[in-house]
Amino acid sequence: MELIEKERLYLKFHGERHIAEEASELDQFIDIFKRHDKNDISSAMQKQEISYLIKDEGGVSDELLSEFVDLMKPNENDMRDALEGLGLKHMIRKK
Repeated sequence: MELIEKERLYLKFHGERHIAEEASELDQFIDIFKRHDKNDISSAMQKQEISYLIKDEGGVSDELLSEFVDLMKPNENDMRDALEGLGLKHMIRKK
């Protein structure tokens, strides 16, 4: 009750609170994968010091990068199986 009252008084005298929400590093990394830009993915992986996952003897490999992106993006069938396994069949769209 005290917290509610404090919030009510704050809103009355100070107006709305604007809390700046920053995307987490994971959210930013996932957004890069959604854009499918290999250069951005490669540089983000180097920033996070996980570029060894996509390097071979000659440096960053396009083939390894493509394989990594394919592994990170969920497959439609895998998602369907996961949702069914969690009992969320209503979330699966029928084609």
